[in-house]
Amino acid sequence: MIISNQLINVDVRPRVKTNDGNIELAMTLAGQGICRLPEFYIADNLKTGQLEILFEDLPETEMNVYLLYPSRKHLSPKVRCFIDLIEEMLAK
Repeated sequence: MIISNQLINVDVRPRVKTNDGNIELAMTLAGQGICRLPEFYIADNLKTGQLEILFEDLPETEMNVYLLYPSRKHLSPKVRCFIDLIEEMLAK
């Protein structure tokens, strides 16, 4: 974490690791820990008070996003359009 322009190392040893937002959210709602999910993903839970934002004053960090597809050769127009759309949306 970076707090007041100073890097703070926090040793985190999770019992569970997942790349599935639904599982992460379900475990958090069940009281099994905290999650790091986009605010739009948990908006309803924030509105109902099921979740609250922790570390609100910390700056956001960049996250990598990868699109996986078999090959650039012979991409269908739909897939090419989807890739272009995602790239455009993430560039904002």
